[in-house]
Amino acid sequence: MKTKYFFEIRNFFFTAVFISFQVLFSNAGLQVDLISISGLKYFKENNLTDPGIAEAALRSLKAKANSALVNKGSYTVTTGRGMQIPPNGNKHEYYSWAPYLHADCSKIRRVKNPMIDCPYKRIDGLFASDLKLLADPKESGNMITDVLALTIYYFLYDDEEYAKKAVDLLNIWFLDKNTGMTPRVEYGQVIRGPGFPDSWVGRVEGILDLRFYVFIPGCVEILGRSKSGGKKFLYDMKIWFRQYADWLIQSKFGTGARNAGNNHATFYIVQLATYLAWTGQDAKASRLITSYMNRQFQEQISSSGEQELESGRTRPFHYQYFNLIALTYIARLSVKIPGTPNLWEAKTKEGATIKTAIDFLVKKGLPKNENSIYFLVPLYAAKQYYGDNDGKYSKILAKILENDSGVDEWWMLWNPLALVDSGPLPKKKITNFKPEQPNNGTDNIPTEDGDINDEINEPEDGGGYTPSLTNDTIEWSSALQYQPNGMTIIYTIIFWTLTWIHLSE
Repeated sequence: MKTKYFFEIRNFFFTAVFISFQVLFSNAGLQVDLISISGLKYFKENNLTDPGIAEAALRSLKAKANSALVNKGSYTVTTGRGMQIPPNGNKHEYYSWAPYLHADCSKIRRVKNPMIDCPYKRIDGLFASDLKLLADPKESGNMITDVLALTIYYFLYDDEEYAKKAVDLLNIWFLDKNTGMTPRVEYGQVIRGPGFPDSWVGRVEGILDLRFYVFIPGCVEILGRSKSGGKKFLYDMKIWFRQYADWLIQSKFGTGARNAGNNHATFYIVQLATYLAWTGQDAKASRLITSYMNRQFQEQISSSGEQELESGRTRPFHYQYFNLIALTYIARLSVKIPGTPNLWEAKTKEGATIKTAIDFLVKKGLPKNENSIYFLVPLYAAKQYYGDNDGKYSKILAKILENDSGVDEWWMLWNPLALVDSGPLPKKKITNFKPEQPNNGTDNIPTEDGDINDEINEPEDGGGYTPSLTNDTIEWSSALQYQPNGMTIIYTIIFWTLTWIHLSE
């Protein structure tokens, strides 16, 4: 006689099969391409032997790829020891500390351990000196940098050895049962102080730590074509990111990030929309972007173009650049995901667009005490979409590129149109490369660099999040609720039919 436990196990098995089919087959249309595979393909065919302005970027990439290849070590979220382990004792959890919070022991008489004995206070823009003690943020950043370099090198030169190393690094960080990371960020940017371990919990800001993970789907798509990767590797990685996307939607930290008003909401949309689209959930990604466009975006840019939620920080230009990287990224996603309104053309409640925000910073000029390299990406994206009839974008691009550090950014390798904006440096003619067109759903989704070389190991607090509208949770819950497509309905019918057959035996 079959027990209820037998049926429960059997039903669980069929449910897992159902979900697996959906993940594996539901992404037949739009291909998410987060390091612009089409751009890399163009560069490989037209610029690899004569890179011109991208020579420094190619040289930098080769050096990093070769360094990563010979590195006998690997990166894992489980390397922490002692106070480096999350308060719940689970080494598989990603763990980081709030970067702008500092121990204030001025009123504490006996201090044995400042991290536990002293309260913490915020000093905006000043990183805590002991952040380097934590392993996970550094390991995570190094993993992404190495994987990106190895993957691009493999794509450009067809060297399987580099693909194998990249696949190994990703397997260790994400998939291996002994070293893999749990797909959530429950202990990101923890506030330290009295009450350890119970009061040491993560924050909404912790999601920002993983903003560079948006590079991984593009790498996985490339590596999935290699001998070392393959379909199972591609499938397993999609499962991990689908689980992470579910956590972003359902967790209290995800809810806080999507209800924020500043760059936390913007980068949250960047991450979640990327992973939804990559795992075959285009309709949900479209609803996510649309809801953001109708809500937070309305408050983010004033009529003058100033981003007031960012400009009040200690580094006003940096944080406005920072938010524009995310805004232009979402805009490029919006014209690629079918049925999504075009964010490039959307207006805030004061009539401003992304172009208004970029023009505001162009008019202000480059700051002397802040790194303007990070302005390159939104500038290129805006120039590509809006055009540059008066030449103001090209002029400021040339000024930024006069700095050598501006021309060794790897993203130049997958953005061919960037090669023509070289200012005083050698120019390389670009032919037969077409920018994306709105909502055709056939090309790959390009991406921005996200400061991959300079800032990938630097924590980013992003500022305190500011909940905006009163019915946020209800509206977002409605926007993200599950809506099955045709294939899902078929899989559901198969699932329940098989279940009914077995239960009736």
